Amino acid sequence: VRKLLLKDIDTLSHQEARTVSEFEFIPLMIVTACVVAFAHGGNDVANAIGPFFVVLTYSREGNIDNLGEVPIYVTIIGGIGVVIGLATWGYKVMETVGSKITPLTFSKGFAAQLGAGVSVLASTVLGLPISTTAVIVGSVMGVGLVGVAKVKWLNKLC
Repeated sequence: VRKLLLKDIDTLSHQEARTVSEFEFIPLMIVTACVVAFAHGGNDVANAIGPFFVVLTYSREGNIDNLGEVPIYVTIIGGIGVVIGLATWGYKVMETVGSKITPLTFSKGFAAQLGAGVSVLASTVLGLPISTTAVIVGSVMGVGLVGVAKVKWLNKLC
């Protein structure tokens, strides 16, 4: 790759130019990975603490007429729960999404992460409870349908 980057751009073959251009997406993927991680954390914690807070309020007050603000300790408990879930099963989900649905290049990974990050952030801001994992899988399948790569429809997801 280093040799390719040092070559004059006019002397590169089509495949070599494609390889060089793919590497341009690495820093962009780092940024979009951070966006997806932020969006995923915010959305999943909100989805987890909503029902937990309702049950907690009902067990304390006997009704849910006046829910009010979610206390910070409930948010922290939700965050800890998401971290535990990620630490125990997250690696299998990441492996499946990253390599078992469709082959990903840096540019396709960037497109999938950008689409998923924007969708999840917009849904979170609008207060829509969505599945972040489903959005990311949909984004990966979408980029897999573009070009020559095929989506492995019958592959087990976990």
